[in-house]
Amino acid sequence: MSLKELIISDGETLLKDIMTFEPTSVYYGAKDEVVAKLLQDSDLMSVPVVDKERRIVGVVTVDDAMDVLEDEALDQALNKAGFAMESVETNCSKVLTQGSLWQVWRVRVPYLMLALVGGLIAGGAISQFEEELEAIAALAFFIPVIMDMCGNVGTQSSTIFTRALIFGHIDFSRFVKQWGPEVLIGFTMGILSGIIAGLIVYLWQGDMALSFVISVALTATITIASAIGFLVPATLSRLGLDQAAGSDPFITTIKDITGLLIYFFLASMILF
Repeated sequence: MSLKELIISDGETLLKDIMTFEPTSVYYGAKDEVVAKLLQDSDLMSVPVVDKERRIVGVVTVDDAMDVLEDEALDQALNKAGFAMESVETNCSKVLTQGSLWQVWRVRVPYLMLALVGGLIAGGAISQFEEELEAIAALAFFIPVIMDMCGNVGTQSSTIFTRALIFGHIDFSRFVKQWGPEVLIGFTMGILSGIIAGLIVYLWQGDMALSFVISVALTATITIASAIGFLVPATLSRLGLDQAAGSDPFITTIKDITGLLIYFFLASMILF
């Protein structure tokens, strides 16, 4: 019987008149999802857990069921998105937080080495435009702007992708249709940032051509950063690689090289 019925019943009421002779129960060892579904369907606040002799050994409350159903829904969303939580993300997370030094290195160091090589390549790209830098020193002033804006947009996009993937908002079967709007958003943000930066550069340096270079370079690089911010983690996920450890190094490497090349190419074509 429920405690509520016991309290509000008349004092002369017999227990047999308010008790349930065949209460809803589950056997010890039943799967969590089955118990949670039973609570959900029966609208009960709790369900007793019994052994083979139908002796009570515990109780499962509706709060427990909600936690189980939430986890199950998350797993289903991830699997639907082609992203097996147990087999990929959970294992990767355990390795990175609980694994040995060698296990952590094996996951993280290759991506960092990729970023290191990419940084050296980006440095080599800058060296190819040494004459331009010597001729117009102001070009060097705006390299951090190009790099930082691209990095921020790339990080935003990859974070948005990861969260959308977890909640089942990403469907790999129609990924291109979901990727397209992100690229378009990146393009519009690039135009806005480019216009603002171009105006500031013109007011600061008084050079319309340099202002145009900064504006176009920001528009192009932010668009690319937004595109690869979605594309890189999606590719790593589909390949079964750890996108949490690998996305940022890949994105950083690609956006650094492409951003600098676009910036200096535009500068060499327009300013010289």
